[in-house]
Parts: sequence; structure tokens; C-alpha cells
Amino acid sequence: MTELKKNAGFSVAMIVLGEIKNDYRVIKIAESLTELGLDVHIFGVSGDPSLSKQLTGNIGRIRTTLIPNISFDVSDVSDLCDTWRYKKQSSMTILWPLISQFNPDIIQTNDYDTLEIGSRIVGRLRKSGKQIKWVHDIHNYTRGMDFENKEKSRLARLDEEKHILSPDLLLTVSEKISSKLSGDYSLSDMPSVILNSPLRESPMSGENTVRSTLGLSLKEKLIVYSGDVNHSTGLLAVVDAISMMDERVHLAIVSDCEKRFLNEIESLCDERGCSDRVHTLSFVGPDEVTNFIKDADVGIHPIKRSKNSDFSLPKKVLEYVFAGLPVVSSDCLTISEFVRDWKIGEVFESGKTEEIIQA
Repeated sequence: MTELKKNAGFSVAMIVLGEIKNDYRVIKIAESLTELGLDVHIFGVSGDPSLSKQLTGNIGRIRTTLIPNISFDVSDVSDLCDTWRYKKQSSMTILWPLISQFNPDIIQTNDYDTLEIGSRIVGRLRKSGKQIKWVHDIHNYTRGMDFENKEKSRLARLDEEKHILSPDLLLTVSEKISSKLSGDYSLSDMPSVILNSPLRESPMSGENTVRSTLGLSLKEKLIVYSGDVNHSTGLLAVVDAISMMDERVHLAIVSDCEKRFLNEIESLCDERGCSDRVHTLSFVGPDEVTNFIKDADVGIHPIKRSKNSDFSLPKKVLEYVFAGLPVVSSDCLTISEFVRDWKIGEVFESGKTEEIIQA
């Protein structure tokens, strides 16, 4: 892969077990491969429960296919682990004929939940006589992730142990994760590192910003959080802190988060009496984030500490920096080192409401 020349003529099928439009890393790698002359097609799984058939489209010059997430049909009667397993199995069933028809030269899988899918698809293609290369991009340190469900955690780690030595090339997001994986699995080659870095300058220069969207004046202080929201994000402690701050302090959460997490945030806002100062907004395009958040006062990254978060430098932190915002972050190792070394903000102990207020 590192020796690919422009106009190489290869085709690449990229697989992600989620929405494509908000996966900046997958999109930017696809764009880079397209610029080298490769024919790239991204296959993803829709987050829309109403989608009942595959949806094809384009992101720039890149072809995309979204398949239905059939696991929505069982999510109300199954636990998180069973729903996740069904999502993997059903996605594999739908993706196989689509990818087989595309007939790629390279398969790129992404994150822990596509390893088994990649192994099975690559195995089938090679069994049919196809000479194909497999690249796997490790987005998280799976052994250190804070999963909601212990059985899902066990199975995700089992997937990694079973398949991690099979891809022809491993990529990951940080030097620390690359080093840990090399030690964990005695890898002959350390995974190559591609940082989750946004564009330094956004191509979008419109007037649509987070402050203008919310109709807030410059007198109000605006804290912004941009990114996924889940049980490990740490936003509940931030909401708690907002409720104790001056009434001119607002929090904007820019995320297409799952309804259950949004409900949890809204319930705490109601309980703390700060619903009028905590705002949720939908994601903007990946290339638009820096421009959209530039008129906030502070960017916050309150993620709970885990081995995975200790080893990662999320894209949102660099988006805050490129937008010219000071960064307030929890004390995860890599992020706190970055914030302190570059003197770009403040660090608080993860989950400590009082320290968030002081920061």
C-alpha cells in the first residue's frame, strides 16, 4: 500500500459498521486513495431505522453504499451484545454479494467490529481464486475500551485475538496504540500510524456557526463539545457543572447521538434546571466542523479515563485547536500531555464536576 503510485488502477472496498457521512477518518483515507488513482467504494451500515433497502450515493468522487441495519428489528427485545452480534452477522450477509460484485483488489476494514467480516469476505474471495490484499485500520485499543456490556467486550477482544494477525497491513491512530498492539500480539511489523487530523483550514467559509445557530450573543459564554456521545463520553459531569455555573454559560453538543444517550442528558438537564443552557445540534460535515465551532469560547473533551482513551488523541481536540479555541480536557494521558506541552488549555480529573467548573 505504501508503494502505490498515482493512477495505480487498483480498486478498494472499504467497510465500516456504521454511518459513512460522519466517519471523517474513513472518508479522508478514501479521498487520499482516490487522488492516487484508485477506485474506492465505501460500504457502511445505516443509522436510520426506516431504511429498508440499500442506498447508493457519492461523497465527492467516492462511491458509497449504505445497507439497512436489520439489528434495529431486534434491539427492543435483545441485549446490547446480542444486537451487536446480529448487526455483524446480518451486515455480513448483505455485504457479501455487493462486495463480491464490486470485485476489489483491496479490502479495508475499520475498527474492531469489522474484523470478523473482513476475515470471512477475504477468505471467500481468496478461495475463489481472487488475489486480494487486506488492510485493517484499528481505530481503538480494544483491550482498553470501556464497553457497556461485558460480554460484548469479551467477544470484541476475542475477534481481535482471532483475526489480528491475518491482514496484510495494519493501520492505527496513535503511536501508543501501535506500540501496545505490537507488544500484545508480538507483531512482526508495528501498525502504521495515520493521525486523526482535520484540515488546517476549512474549505467552508459560510456564516453558519454554532453561536449564530443558537442565537447567542457574545455576552454568553459558549462551551462546545463535538463528536460521538455514549456512556464513556463524560458529558453528564459537564451538564452537572453547567448547572452550577453562571447563567450566561451555555453548552452546545454537536452530535448525532443515539436517542437513549440524548434522553439521559435531557433528563439530567431537567433535574438540574439548566435545560435552557444545554443545546444539542446535529453534526455538520466533517470539513465544516472547524469553521462551525470557531465562535465558541472553549472546546471540551470530558471523556472518562480508560486504557483506550489514555492512548488516543481524538480528532475533536485538533478541531478545537484549529478553530482557535482553548481546550479543556479530562486527564487521559495522551490528551493531557498534548494540552500541557502546548499550553493550549486546562486539564481536570475525569468525572470531577468541581474541577470542570474550575477549569
